[in-house]
Amino acid sequence: MFGRKKKDKSLTVQGEKAVKPLEVQTGRVLPERRKKASRPPDPYFTKLAKVTRRTRYAVTVILVVFTVVMAFLFSNEITGEKLKLLLRNASFSFPGEEVAYTTVRYDADRTMDYAAYREYFAVGTGAGLRLYDHRGNVALQVKAKMNAPAIDSGKDYILMYDREGKTYLVCNSVTELFEGSETFPIYGADVCDNGRYLILTSSSTYLCVMKIYNRSFKLIKEISVDRYPIAAELSDDGNRLLLLCVTNTQDGKIEGHVCIYDVGGEAKLTGEVVTDGVPLAGKLTSKGAAILYHDRVAFYGNAGADHGSVGFEGKTPGFFTFNEKTAAVSFEINSVEGSYEVLCCDLEKEEFSRRIEHTGRIAGLNLSDGLLFICGGARTVAVDLESGKTRVMTVSMPEKIMPGAGDAIFFCYRDKAENMRESVEIRELTENSGAQAAENENETPDRA
Repeated sequence: MFGRKKKDKSLTVQGEKAVKPLEVQTGRVLPERRKKASRPPDPYFTKLAKVTRRTRYAVTVILVVFTVVMAFLFSNEITGEKLKLLLRNASFSFPGEEVAYTTVRYDADRTMDYAAYREYFAVGTGAGLRLYDHRGNVALQVKAKMNAPAIDSGKDYILMYDREGKTYLVCNSVTELFEGSETFPIYGADVCDNGRYLILTSSSTYLCVMKIYNRSFKLIKEISVDRYPIAAELSDDGNRLLLLCVTNTQDGKIEGHVCIYDVGGEAKLTGEVVTDGVPLAGKLTSKGAAILYHDRVAFYGNAGADHGSVGFEGKTPGFFTFNEKTAAVSFEINSVEGSYEVLCCDLEKEEFSRRIEHTGRIAGLNLSDGLLFICGGARTVAVDLESGKTRVMTVSMPEKIMPGAGDAIFFCYRDKAENMRESVEIRELTENSGAQAAENENETPDRA
């Protein structure tokens, strides 16, 4: 009726004594473990370990004492500015990761400027500078108050200055490195790839003062000219300087000056060209300089020798754009029919390279990665300067078009920047709408 009660093998308590359960005897006998005899440590390695440990302690103590003594002796030399200089060559990038931009979004401001710096996209506003990475995240933010911010970048530094203001910033991808100011307004600035940068300003004595700073932000050269400055730029290696300026003659006429300086050693004028036309824009080339006038693109050597020019056949230029290899200038042919023309010059070969006919209003020109972008309204036409073929994109007119890291082509707007490389390449290539583009390729405009 009732099952058998199992025997409890756990401990039981009888009175105040604990009774162990019965031990189960088995016929298996476990062998005893034999401990291996340990060998005595090798005296050589024992001695070596002691010496190494003592040496480590001694070096640590010496470094601590050295740091304390140096900090005490040179306490006046340790400043926040000099600590920033330690970071001037530092920069973070994206090793082993493909930098593929899509869309970078930011807040619009009253005045803005944009630049590509290494793998980053830079936006300058009246509140300061921001660097965005390829995911659209803020990599660096520097606060500054500027009324008209403008940005220029090189391989090492990015420089933002207040146009017609008096302050500027020098940064890299890690931090703000230097904050500078001038007594008189800044008309322009340029930073080259080796870290040198130029500030174009004036003084109480001269209308034009060009100050060249080294990568440690020290003033190394200063050139003063009593003429009205138009533009100035340094070569990529920082050894040459181009200045465009004008002055008034005694009979009241305007006289243009193109000045080329050698600033690699002592700052000296190597070539100067005086003309009765105003130089509108210019670019240093490997042979000298290419200068845009109202009637031609002229080429000069480093010593000022005239290498010839490409004339505009009596047409008045509208928009123009320069980069290291190409100059492009637009002309209105027939305002009623809306026909325009763009003339391209090869700055290295110092010759005319291509004529492009365009239908529709032109509101801006941009050069980027071998492509000429003709902007107007809701349509942007990209022209391959090598083949002459075109790509048509129906997009809003950007404020600026520029190349970025990798093969990115940024279309910059007030609140975003878009990488349009894919949009350019997926369009089917068509022959240039101007059928005469290929025919006129061999027809060189007036060349003085």
